[in-house]
Amino acid sequence: MTDVVPFNERIAYLQPAAATLALPFAFPLDTVGDVRVRRFRYGRWATLGYPADYHFPDGLGDDDGGTVYLRMGSLAGDAYLVEGFEEPHRVSDYQVKGGVASGNVNADFNRLTRLTQEATRAGRLALKRVPGDDDAGGNYLPVPEAGRILLWDENGQLVNGPDADDIAKAQEYAERAEGVEAARALTYPETGPEIYDAGGRKIGGLEEATDPDQAVTLGQLAGLLAQIADLQQRVEDAEEVIAEGGGAPGDLKYTTRTTPPATWSKADGELISVSANPGCYAAWVTGDGNTAQNFTVSIANPAVFTKNGHGLKNGTRLRLFTSGSLPTVLATGIDYYVIPIDANTFHLAVDFEGTPLATSGGQSGTHKYFASRYGLGDATLGGGDALVVTQINKPDHRGLPLRALDAGKGIDLARGQGTRQGGAVAAHPHSLAMSAVSDHAHSTTMNLNSRRGLNSGGAQVSWSSGDSYDGNATGVFGTSNAGGHTPTGTVGNTLGGENRMPNAAELLIVKLG
Repeated sequence: MTDVVPFNERIAYLQPAAATLALPFAFPLDTVGDVRVRRFRYGRWATLGYPADYHFPDGLGDDDGGTVYLRMGSLAGDAYLVEGFEEPHRVSDYQVKGGVASGNVNADFNRLTRLTQEATRAGRLALKRVPGDDDAGGNYLPVPEAGRILLWDENGQLVNGPDADDIAKAQEYAERAEGVEAARALTYPETGPEIYDAGGRKIGGLEEATDPDQAVTLGQLAGLLAQIADLQQRVEDAEEVIAEGGGAPGDLKYTTRTTPPATWSKADGELISVSANPGCYAAWVTGDGNTAQNFTVSIANPAVFTKNGHGLKNGTRLRLFTSGSLPTVLATGIDYYVIPIDANTFHLAVDFEGTPLATSGGQSGTHKYFASRYGLGDATLGGGDALVVTQINKPDHRGLPLRALDAGKGIDLARGQGTRQGGAVAAHPHSLAMSAVSDHAHSTTMNLNSRRGLNSGGAQVSWSSGDSYDGNATGVFGTSNAGGHTPTGTVGNTLGGENRMPNAAELLIVKLG
């Protein structure tokens, strides 16, 4: 005989600290499909998926409950609901002449009990229409009235509130009250109501109002002044919002300021806190859907890293982890840059588009990598390969022009968001214009003072006293025609930045939070 299922609401509401992985629950579960895990983050609830977002290392079939383990650590401010969530269905199937199996019967009753518990919990959390059970501890809805909004009263119950007309009248009354106060501020006992401009110059005055019509006029005038002041404040508030730029955490923009406005920071690659900037962490790490991936690496120069279907883009940053030891040169505390080889293999470099690393020595254990857009601070892998990190790098695009992401267009498929691309000049010809030279002869001058020359065989000979070229003389000898020809030449590299476009420099900043 099985134990009776203890009554509880089969729900755990948790507000864990940042980087928490374990979510305990205190109610029995038969299968992984009997639970629903929901997360509250950034003002909204989301249902997590199994096994992508969480898994069960223990607790199934245990009457005392167990633990759900998150794949990714929680962020500061997160809240979680672990709820029993069984769909109604039968376990047993009795036949006409079959025996009664007490185990099956008890299993059916246990499941029906849990379904009843979940239905009771849902009923207690639901809003109830009048009349209701005063002992249920729920909230009551008043009789509906079209156009009215619901308000919580001082007793914690929902009541019918104002409609649009009531709200408009309240705003009108408030404006009139502001006008009366402004009129009183303009009243001076010695001279009567007077009006001054911003520079202190008197621009008008009213005598003490005794006529009701005159009093209304004074109120309207003061109300107009109050509205002008209100509009001016709104403009100032709007200018401040525009100056601060709005935007969501992780956004980038240019500014003409030398110092970033509040909640913004220079995009300089420096580390920022994850707990203080959960929105940036979500945008740059978890938002990309990155998870820990197993890989193998060869001992070679260069080393070849293998992960079937890795999907990594050139310049993607990877952080390495291992349960044993990595080959010589590789470490777990820095980010490496990917140089893809094919769909299943890649190299790693310390610098962007740097020299592929060579490995040596031995290795052991299971190796994993985790990709991030701009880099990680100190990081570890927790239970279920969940990333635990306290700091992340801001983007660092200083001195680089930004280019729109391909995003499926098909002209730059090798790029991932946030990755760099080195400079390059496309192959192109240079022209060299040279004039042709017509048929011509060259002349040479020889000094015959040495009385020496060359014979027909090329040997040096001396002139005799009877030779016709005796004494100091200069002879002019002709050469044969060279014929018409066109000289050739080589054009060297063109210096001065052929790959530079006209540009202007402004400060690039990133939204924190």
